[in-house]
Amino acid sequence: MIIKEKLEEYADLVDLANRTKERIEHLRDKSTSVGGVNYDHLPSSNLYSDKVGNIISNIYSLEEKYIDLIGEIALKELEILTLIDVLEPRERHLIMLRYIDLKGWNDISHKIGVGITQCHRIHNVALKKLAS
Repeated sequence: MIIKEKLEEYADLVDLANRTKERIEHLRDKSTSVGGVNYDHLPSSNLYSDKVGNIISNIYSLEEKYIDLIGEIALKELEILTLIDVLEPRERHLIMLRYIDLKGWNDISHKIGVGITQCHRIHNVALKKLAS
């Protein structure tokens, strides 16, 4: 796998984790809204206990998946940080802003104090160094 694909894969994982977290929060909110279930306390035995149990179980399963994603993200981030150690500080900073912090080119150019075209040049040089 080429380095840019690794970096983009990391960004995709972060995006998936963020969407999963939002989905969990949305489902929790829906389950505790008017007529919903209180997620914090398991219900006592009643007619709705199976449905409530299923809702809580599904939310819990999503949370487990989210925790797995966070673990995978941490592992990949460590791998990326190790890979980019060979870069110059400015190149490393740009790669971190672009792929770890998921910043756009405008934000990156402001943070490192160069134009967008120069950002692209630095980016390309960094990727070539990482590929070799």
